[in-house]
Amino acid sequence: MVALIPSLMPPYLTALTPEPTHGRMLGIILSGQFSGLLLSRSVSCWVAELWDWRLIYAFSAIVMLAIGLLFQTPAGRSSDQQSLVLEIATLTDQPLVPSPTSA
Repeated sequence: MVALIPSLMPPYLTALTPEPTHGRMLGIILSGQFSGLLLSRSVSCWVAELWDWRLIYAFSAIVMLAIGLLFQTPAGRSSDQQSLVLEIATLTDQPLVPSPTSA
């Protein structure tokens, strides 16, 4: 299920953004996805060549922790990012194809 998130993110985010900003939003999302794919493989090969291949996992964990701390919202205050994540979560709870019993 987690492997589908990059494929499902553009249509979900398109549904959540105003129509005039669809192109800009899709450009940002897709350029980030493709840049991440290309850079992650290049950097991980370089790190594995210079040091141990396990180091890339430790480095990734540290970067993810730093990003999480950087983008955290103060307690008692909501952010647009949090509401976007919550809306995406509610979209994924809905079945993609209605079951025959609910029709």
